[in-house]
Amino acid sequence: MSCTISNQPVEIITRIFGYLPPRGLKSAMLVCRLWKDIGEDPKLWTWAVVTVNSMCDFDKLDIYRLKLVQSLKVLPSFNPDCNLKHPSDLMEFFKAVEAISTIKRIDGLKTYNLQSVETSLLISVLSRLSELKLTYDGNLSQEQLHLIFTAIIEKKAQVKELTIAGNTISKLSSSFFASAASNVDKLKLLFCNENQMKALFKEISENKKPLKQLDISWSCNCWYIDKDIIGTALNRVEEVFTSGSWLKLEQFTEILIKVVEGESRLKRLVVEDLLQFIVNTFEIEHFATINVNNDLIALFANNNVINKELLRQAQKKVDIELLLKRRVS
Repeated sequence: MSCTISNQPVEIITRIFGYLPPRGLKSAMLVCRLWKDIGEDPKLWTWAVVTVNSMCDFDKLDIYRLKLVQSLKVLPSFNPDCNLKHPSDLMEFFKAVEAISTIKRIDGLKTYNLQSVETSLLISVLSRLSELKLTYDGNLSQEQLHLIFTAIIEKKAQVKELTIAGNTISKLSSSFFASAASNVDKLKLLFCNENQMKALFKEISENKKPLKQLDISWSCNCWYIDKDIIGTALNRVEEVFTSGSWLKLEQFTEILIKVVEGESRLKRLVVEDLLQFIVNTFEIEHFATINVNNDLIALFANNNVINKELLRQAQKKVDIELLLKRRVS
């Protein structure tokens, strides 16, 4: 008797299909009726993203293979084709999502004003999501923000990745913000003020937090924060990305010192646009978008901008990247 894949038990074929990329799975289902039936297993389709632009689109989730789908996508609220703008439509949308226990992600939700959604319903759904983006002022009411942050602090939410624009949470206390923001695996920050950033670094420095990746993006004010607080905090995170956050040379140096001398968790450090001392030190008038990690590090070290031996020792422990990605005039 010949041994072919089709002679294998359904459980084995299903497991093999589970290793296929989406396109490969779809192609396999075209081979024969048996493979098509096996390929319909919902466990093989958890990667699928279902686009919902109206309540009628939820009928897609009645398709057997999509029973365990985890991700939805909605059109941005400013898209003229969006049909979920009216408060009653949003309410129905959240009721439908709440009834589907497998949903862990909703792409495009960040552009919606969700204040009209009944609070307990909204928090029930948002607490189940693995990723949450709070970047539009007016996304949530102060009560809704307070409740979702409380759920994150108390570990009643499943949020693993959090993006926050500081201006959207300006009425929340900095310490409350810091307690919640540091209680996720991955955090990205935009437009956070000095008090918010200082509170966050203090929280990470003084408490054992689950935060593994920190991305400090544009207009996060770190310039006047004590170098020791920053150095300690960032050495308790595995990956750090800074961009346009006006990190000072002495703060960067302190991070390296703690990498070399302390018990650091840091594995990767990416610093982009160290503008203040790059331009002043080397009198650079113009530079294009470039990635000159090795040459730039050598330039800094050879000109005593950064202690060469300190940098060499830190690079043995941490993957360090210095990037220039702005044009200065």
